[in-house]
Amino acid sequence: MFSYLFYRHVYLQHRRASWLIQKATGIGRSVADAKTWDAEYANGNWEELYSFHEQAHYQMLILYIVSLSQTPTILDVGCGEGILARKLRPEGYKLYVGIDLSEAAIAKGKCAESELTRFLVADAEQYAPEHKFDVIVFNESLYYFSEPDVVLERYRSHLTNNGVCLLSLFRRPKADAIRTYVKGRFTVVDETLVQNARGSWSCIAIR
Repeated sequence: MFSYLFYRHVYLQHRRASWLIQKATGIGRSVADAKTWDAEYANGNWEELYSFHEQAHYQMLILYIVSLSQTPTILDVGCGEGILARKLRPEGYKLYVGIDLSEAAIAKGKCAESELTRFLVADAEQYAPEHKFDVIVFNESLYYFSEPDVVLERYRSHLTNNGVCLLSLFRRPKADAIRTYVKGRFTVVDETLVQNARGSWSCIAIR
């Protein structure tokens, strides 16, 4: 009986967290399907990510990554066109795998493929990594999953022993709900607030 009550309590707590995230974010429905993402990337809607104001939170993620290991293995969940991979290349890594739902985004990323850099079209909510990674990155991608808490829990099981998940969250109600859940559920290794004229980002390393 105790075992049943305990696991029921854990289950209900998890579902309450999912409900709170969905209530605050509108998540719980599909934000966009693959065709919508493809059209947006094909039309250049996401070229803004190359702008000056976007650089600071990318650099914060890179600082976290290189401080963890000189040659990390990296999984970039929702990688888009592979901007992070391009920025990481001078620093070096053992393996980078970027996944994204958009074929149009991955097609652009593949221009930067190499023996150590791979890009795959995949639904992050279904994708099963082939092995464990030192770093798993969610760079402004958690908002777009139907159950971000479930996704994060599942990918955490694919970390190496000293690995971390890195989150970059643009501060708004969606991000704040996810951030509150994450800080109550995971071990926070570090958190940095990046702020500029565009807005602010929480960059969080968790285990």
